[in-house]
Amino acid sequence: MNRLIFSGNICKNPVFRKTPLGSHITDLLLANNQYEEDTKISSYIPPICWNDVAELAGSYHVSDWIYVRGQIQSREYDKENSNGEVQTITVNEFSISTIIRHNPQKKKTE
Repeated sequence: MNRLIFSGNICKNPVFRKTPLGSHITDLLLANNQYEEDTKISSYIPPICWNDVAELAGSYHVSDWIYVRGQIQSREYDKENSNGEVQTITVNEFSISTIIRHNPQKKKTE
């Protein structure tokens, strides 16, 4: 089974964009803290969201605490370098299928 469940805080502004073929993508950077004795150990995970989940994640903010579920996916693509040579690149990514924000930002009143 290929399933990851993870929670953490967004520590960088989500980056929402559209691919040339029209898919929606949002890149996140999540921080998860563990404690070993009296030492805090932070892990930074860069998951990616697609389509409807990407639109939702794109509306989130730095410091929002979120719960995500997804899977590790591998994909390959060809990239031309500055010398004109084509290289095949293999990417492993954490692709989110479900995302829940636990602390929505409150609107500021003036």
